[in-house]
Amino acid sequence: GIPGKRRLKEGDIVSVDCGTVLEGDVGDSAFTAGVGEISQLAQRLIDVTAQALTVGIAMMLPEQNIVVANTPGVLDASVAEHAIALLLSLARRIPSLDAATRRGGFSACTGTELEGKILGIAGFGAIGRRVALAAHRGLGMRVIAFDALSAEVLPAHAGLSEREFLDSCGLEECTTDFTVFAPRLDALSVHLPVTAGTLRYFDANRLGMLLQG
Repeated sequence: GIPGKRRLKEGDIVSVDCGTVLEGDVGDSAFTAGVGEISQLAQRLIDVTAQALTVGIAMMLPEQNIVVANTPGVLDASVAEHAIALLLSLARRIPSLDAATRRGGFSACTGTELEGKILGIAGFGAIGRRVALAAHRGLGMRVIAFDALSAEVLPAHAGLSEREFLDSCGLEECTTDFTVFAPRLDALSVHLPVTAGTLRYFDANRLGMLLQG
């Protein structure tokens, strides 16, 4: 059995990621959800969660007495930190070099130094801004952003001038034109919200605009 495994009960709060397996009873409905396996109830939860995120309010599954709520801002720091961790992992080739070392090999390769490189952030909301600050102030990267809102509109929302806004976020510039944004990048971090306008946004054409190599 799984250490610490117990049946879920009414009132439990469960956080699920792609490696989590849940088994339990909610009302009269038994469910199991895990990697590659999503029950009808789990799918219903996903559908309702998507609706909750769309309208930005708490919703409920009355037949199972489960509340689904959007909690904006709660994981901003965690997601931004993970984005930086992935950036460093790719630049320094940590997964492949670690695997080679475990096989008994050794490589003198040190990967790519990020200081001075240009990081592009697609989607400059709360998480994108945290990533920009960490990359610029922590790693010495140059950072530019791509967003549906222009560099004139975003500062107004924050009550700052354009220059004050760019400096406060560690940005060189913010553009709404992807064709200007993409060709300059050494690395890209994507933080676009899922909307009708952004779904499958990064197709072969846009990915082809990025720097090669």
